[in-house]
Amino acid sequence: VYLKTSNNKWMKAQCDGTAEEAGSGTRFGFALHATLNGQPLIVQEGGTYTAGATITIGTVYCISDTAGGICALAAVPSASKITILGIGATTTTIDMAQKSYTGYAQP
Repeated sequence: VYLKTSNNKWMKAQCDGTAEEAGSGTRFGFALHATLNGQPLIVQEGGTYTAGATITIGTVYCISDTAGGICALAAVPSASKITILGIGATTTTIDMAQKSYTGYAQP
């Protein structure tokens, strides 16, 4: 998710939209639960994220082109923005990246 600056609400991030939707120039992280529009949301923005899926150790994970999804760096489509979320640390966790690696254009 990313924090939309115009309304200060958390939105589903995606790499094939605007730079802001890809997390550039704003806050971004992992939503820790589902919610309805206008309801509170807990977002993890740093540290070690425990995923609800199998993680590949050493793989760089990014915001994907599916709104609210993540993918391996190799799966980011060309002409999309690259925002690194972190690196697979164990088969269930991602060590979250520094926030300065956001919004780079995929060649």
